Amino acid sequence: MSGGKKLWRDAAVLTLSSLALRCVGLLFQVLLAGRLGTEGLGLFQPILSVFGLAVALAAAGAACAVSFLLRLLGLSPNFVFGPAGHILLTAAAYAALTLALSRARRVKT
Repeated sequence: MSGGKKLWRDAAVLTLSSLALRCVGLLFQVLLAGRLGTEGLGLFQPILSVFGLAVALAAAGAACAVSFLLRLLGLSPNFVFGPAGHILLTAAAYAALTLALSRARRVKT
């Protein structure tokens, strides 16, 4: 496939996925407005923006931390399935780290 055709195809895929996500977001807003009402939705919106910021800050260093932990363990990300192994190993390490942190929090309380 030539570079121009690939660019147009990728742009079309990106546009369609963006439209689909916006439609899902609109549907979510309609369902949420019906469930919470106008007052509840007015309270939900500022809380959601603060929550989004907190999630972004919490997840900012996750990929770097997982890569660092994998190197400490002496594991190469490409040893399982090549490039796909990096994704698989990173996801598994991230899930294990998340599970360990959630269990540690439960034990303290």
